[in-house]
Amino acid sequence: MKTSLTKLKLFISLILLAVIISSGCSNPKNQESTDVDKIIATDTNVFEGNFWKNQALTDILPYWTKHSLDTVDGAFITHLDRSWNQINGTEKYPSMISRHIFSYSAAYLFTGEEKYLKIASDAVDFLLEHAWDKEYGGWYNCIDKQGNLIDSTKGSFIQFYTNTGLTLYYLVTHDKNVLQHIEKSNEIAETKRRDSVNGGFFNILNRDLSVKSYDRSFSSEVVPVSSYMLYLYLATRNDKYLHQAERIMKMVLDKMTCPETNWILESFDKDWNYKERTENLENEINIGHNQEVVWMFYRLYLLTGKKEYLDSTRIITEKIYKWGFGDNGVWYTGVGRTDPSLHTDFSYWWIQVYGNMFDIFNYKLTGDKKYLNHFKKGADF
Repeated sequence: MKTSLTKLKLFISLILLAVIISSGCSNPKNQESTDVDKIIATDTNVFEGNFWKNQALTDILPYWTKHSLDTVDGAFITHLDRSWNQINGTEKYPSMISRHIFSYSAAYLFTGEEKYLKIASDAVDFLLEHAWDKEYGGWYNCIDKQGNLIDSTKGSFIQFYTNTGLTLYYLVTHDKNVLQHIEKSNEIAETKRRDSVNGGFFNILNRDLSVKSYDRSFSSEVVPVSSYMLYLYLATRNDKYLHQAERIMKMVLDKMTCPETNWILESFDKDWNYKERTENLENEINIGHNQEVVWMFYRLYLLTGKKEYLDSTRIITEKIYKWGFGDNGVWYTGVGRTDPSLHTDFSYWWIQVYGNMFDIFNYKLTGDKKYLNHFKKGADF
């Protein structure tokens, strides 16, 4: 069953926000349009939405379909080398299967081609049949190639990201069974993982949903919002999920901000004491995670109109641009907490992608052309 055309257009617009600049972004500062035109004119590709759409549909997805799709046992092969040969074991992770579901659901939204929806649907069936704990609820951490249980614990990253692709798939299909699984997973987070005394979420649950690790991590606190909660709000228009996201992000800002430096920190014990790193000081502050926090507040602002969400993250934004971005267009993976001039000499792909998205949102919100210059450097890199 398909969604209405209105909802399809809504979500397509959400996705294209990341790539369409010239037609999709306002200019609050009333700068001369020629200023923006000059920046856009410097590149014939990265400022065009079709460049990114075509890259996804012709340069990326066909290869994953050919080499990663498991036509024997279902879902997708996890570990592949640069020549698409399977390596490092055959285990499968529900969160990674769900990311594939997200991608093929998005491809269906872009094209309307049923072949993409069929691949997503088959992966959904595999996920619900093998990765969901039918006795206690929640997603298993890991299963084997055929879908048999390997790891029954329930870490926060796996739990939350498994809901991501399912949420977009629900927006496409309105599959009530899928929605029920997402809602049950969300309920487990709210009733079993949530700390009713100190706030926030515990990091790891046992299979029976008792707490295995009372520590907190970035994944346990921010990821429920960035992975599925805002998508779920857009798919259902249930205010509960928007209010839940607001509550979580306010807690993040209150508990995870370093009082001396204003960076968002990574790991804490059950009482919210920071677990300071003593090695690799140049990687103590995760640039991508700081971008992610600010990005979530930007999205909350666009959904609610509450200007306080912009004001509360302005200092973090300034620090991210000052210390996290290299002259060659790379976003560093990490910097030092007390000495941010220390930085890693590498960057993960997702931090680079988040950085490009970060630039687009800042241009969307300010109209300042410097963010287009940042985006061009990051995209060229």
